[in-house]
Amino acid sequence: MKHQHLALLLLFLSPLMGIAQKKYNPEVKLNKGDSITYLIQTNVDMTQSMMGQEMKMNVSTQSKNIIAVSDIDKDKYYHLSQLSKEMTVKMKMDQMDSTMLVPDITNLPVLVMSKKGTILRKSVSTNEKGQTMGNDFGDVTASSPFIEFPDRKISEGESWETLQNDTVNFMGGDLITNSKTVYTLIGTDEKEGMKCLKINHKTTADNEGTTTMQGMDFLIEGTTIMEGTTWIDLKTAIPVFIDGTAESQMTLLLSGQQNMTIPLTYKTTFTKKLLK
Repeated sequence: MKHQHLALLLLFLSPLMGIAQKKYNPEVKLNKGDSITYLIQTNVDMTQSMMGQEMKMNVSTQSKNIIAVSDIDKDKYYHLSQLSKEMTVKMKMDQMDSTMLVPDITNLPVLVMSKKGTILRKSVSTNEKGQTMGNDFGDVTASSPFIEFPDRKISEGESWETLQNDTVNFMGGDLITNSKTVYTLIGTDEKEGMKCLKINHKTTADNEGTTTMQGMDFLIEGTTIMEGTTWIDLKTAIPVFIDGTAESQMTLLLSGQQNMTIPLTYKTTFTKKLLK
């Protein structure tokens, strides 16, 4: 009799156990010629200390980033070209309140990405040095929105991590970032009228960059912690909405005719929304 009761209990629990153990195998599904557009909004509060004086600045940007599938090679890797357009940059600080319209940025890196969202390589424009401020903003806004998934099925509540090394433009020089991101699959959710997988992520990054301006050498170093949530289309693994926050503690070292150490703090909020 006890065995019968146990069998009935297991029979009753089996559907619930199946739900709890449901696994997903997200893969990005794109076709050659496809184009997706994101509306990107950022807000940055910056605090800078120099020679005993504290300066605060707020920078907000809005732009559209267009990602186009220019090719799918024999290894089924996506070649993604990018365009940043309609960028508006607003700056506010003591005795200054200005708005800039940045021309379209066309020389952004071409990303080569696997169906699992791994960026295998990127082709950087030859005009990497001596870029304008617009190009520096473009490098930030054009970072890949895709999530890098493990090469296996994942369950709700499961976490995985990725490591990345990246180089972007920094005032005509290079800013090198070494980062670790931990992803956690929360489950399914409705977002922007679509059925999605909801994924939390936390990135810890070390930053270091150098450049030269007006005869002075600049070195910047520090750390960034970023946290956010991404909703991806359950069918195609294309990100539908991303929001997050980031906090950076940086130090700018100047050497030349005079030496100076400038602490910098950045607090950032951002969203990326897929436009239909």
